[in-house]
Amino acid sequence: MQIEIETLRNQIVALSKTSEENIRRINELDSEKLNFEQENSEKDRQIIERDEKIQELQLNLEKTQESGAKLRKALHKMKETITNNEQTHNQESGKNSPLSHTHTKRKLMLCFRNTHTYNH
Repeated sequence: MQIEIETLRNQIVALSKTSEENIRRINELDSEKLNFEQENSEKDRQIIERDEKIQELQLNLEKTQESGAKLRKALHKMKETITNNEQTHNQESGKNSPLSHTHTKRKLMLCFRNTHTYNH
């Protein structure tokens, strides 16, 4: 009977140590879980910020493309106006000066280069 009691005590001590180890491991896993959840929350926040930045950049790109199209259209109208004005001037003066035409081409090329540079 004494041996049985001693055996039971030893089993109780062993089970108690196992229980303490399990409790310690559970606490450790809970801590790891908390850290993992915090890391996931931070990554989710970063993803949301990145998506917002992407949307902002896409909107800026669309606006820039629209501005470029408007500038090209305005440049084309300006070219037509200058050409028409020159033709009218040449007809009125009775001259068809190649120098005047070359000057207009240079002005248009400079305008186009400046516009083209700003859009790219």
